[in-house]
Amino acid sequence: SVWLFRLVSKRDRGYLLHNSFKLVIVISLIIAIFILFLTTYMVQKNEKVNDTGAYLLFRNVGQGDSVLICDLGVCIVLDGGPANESLGLLPQNLCNIYGVLLTHPHKDHLAGLTRLLRLCMPEVVFYNQIEYSSRGYEEFIDLSSRTNVRTLHRGDSFGFGSFTFHVLWPPHGFETPTNINDTSIVILLDRGTFEVLFTGDISAFVQRELSLEAYGGIIQGDIDVYKVPHHGSSASFDGEFLLSLQPKLAIVSLGENSFGHPSPLFEEHFKSYGVRYMRTDEYGDIRINLKETL
Repeated sequence: SVWLFRLVSKRDRGYLLHNSFKLVIVISLIIAIFILFLTTYMVQKNEKVNDTGAYLLFRNVGQGDSVLICDLGVCIVLDGGPANESLGLLPQNLCNIYGVLLTHPHKDHLAGLTRLLRLCMPEVVFYNQIEYSSRGYEEFIDLSSRTNVRTLHRGDSFGFGSFTFHVLWPPHGFETPTNINDTSIVILLDRGTFEVLFTGDISAFVQRELSLEAYGGIIQGDIDVYKVPHHGSSASFDGEFLLSLQPKLAIVSLGENSFGHPSPLFEEHFKSYGVRYMRTDEYGDIRINLKETL
């Protein structure tokens, strides 16, 4: 038996050594992959834990709109911008989203959310299904049907983290107008003494229909941040409405375009009244960190 063992070992020694070497390589690769996975997981986990404060992030998505509203390491994505700009929507590409909110189904607000829903499935999708035909909108509706869907109309409200979302527009039964922009969901975001007005792409007509007086008990002083509607289009300028707001900061989201956005009317008004005015095409992403105390 000893002679047989020596014979087999001598004959197959090279074979056994070769396979042993391959086995060591495979085991080493498995260990390396495991260590890389563990390290990545810990880094991402720490990034989520370390960025748990409340903040708003107005993304520079080109000619479109997209805002992250985040608290406790989780976000609501309000509009998604053009699809080509959607990959960087979330910090470190983590699917740490509670919900997405589509103001209206034009591509420069919709496409990024559709792209996002292919990768991540939030707990809820907020949007109002209106009569509008596009392949992107049809896909958005289909993807949204896989999770909870909630419509939003004037008078509705919901909480998220330390934020409260108050819906100012559209009213129930609002018929789809020729101007799809006027179906935009308008949100008054409240966090203690901090308020933001998100306006989608509404025109001056809708602004004259909004009644901020009804929210006098919520708005503490003037509006802190005003998201300028429709990338600063002249069709969305209403001087009286802006006078009633007197925001401390106005933000317009836009990129290179052939529409003449933003209209000089907005900048002239804000300069006249000492309102700070920021453009995403000039400043890039605009982040507003909020204090822990409300």
